[in-house]
Amino acid sequence: MKEISVVIPVYNVKKYLRTCIDSVLNQSFRDFEMILVDDGSTDGCSEICDEYGKKDTRIVVVHQRNGGLSDARNTGLSLAHGKYVTFVDSDDILMPNMLELLHNLIVQEEAQIACCEHVRCEEDENLNDVVVPRQDKDISAFSEQKMREFLRGNNIKVVAWSKLYCMDLFSGIRYPKGRYHEDVFTTYKLVHAAKKIVTTNEVGYIYRKNRNSITGSFSPKRLDLIDGKLEQAKFIKENYKDAKLYELACAAVIYACNQCVYQMGQSGYSNLKQEMEINSLYHKYVKHYLKSQSSIFGKMYAIIACVDLKSAKQMAYCLKKR
Repeated sequence: MKEISVVIPVYNVKKYLRTCIDSVLNQSFRDFEMILVDDGSTDGCSEICDEYGKKDTRIVVVHQRNGGLSDARNTGLSLAHGKYVTFVDSDDILMPNMLELLHNLIVQEEAQIACCEHVRCEEDENLNDVVVPRQDKDISAFSEQKMREFLRGNNIKVVAWSKLYCMDLFSGIRYPKGRYHEDVFTTYKLVHAAKKIVTTNEVGYIYRKNRNSITGSFSPKRLDLIDGKLEQAKFIKENYKDAKLYELACAAVIYACNQCVYQMGQSGYSNLKQEMEINSLYHKYVKHYLKSQSSIFGKMYAIIACVDLKSAKQMAYCLKKR
């Protein structure tokens, strides 16, 4: 049994795939298996996966019909044999010590999740030009306050990557097939299930802004973000007695509404039924958002959307034209 399972969903990222795979193979921590889940790629990624699978016995390759990111992650989880698991998007890169860093933290602190920081790079940016801040290892461990930290987004981010998880956490937890923003539907459950979470401000992950990814353009499926935040708020209300946690979860619903309305406005997308549903959410939850530590612009935008959603969309469109 390998200590860590590295699950990499692969779909039409031929341009970046070798760099991603090599960044895992070059890790200072060596006791891992890599699971490449080819999710129906049509651009030559399948052949690249097979090529690497023949080179290194630690690499497991599986080909499947396209089912989306959640389906590919779930396939990887079903094949994983590691004590711990981490997820890597196939257009991203790991710093050479990420696995070692997170493994040391999770073992030393006897935690169930370890998180590191990430930096972003532009789609075609030369990796040698990516600025990675050198920071002291500012380590924080959370038990009672872990959900609060997660809802505030301070130390525990919603994204699946840049984390190492105890495999046991995924007992009964899987990513929702067919949904965008799949992390929003899942990470809070893992945070809830973990007894202890440890974080560091050391950068271990490089996230590439890929305009062809599902987060690179607007689609009505982006509205899944709102559904995920509503599901999260319901879960918090049912499982935590702390009213402040529920208030943070409600504020997150409006944050999601703001994002979606702004994107709808900039893209020119319109759907009367969906907009009426979103407007009702503003009226229900905006008071929680206005009491949060959100930006002044965010609060102003929420008020405008609550009063007149059409004006909020028009505002987004005008800002895009500037």
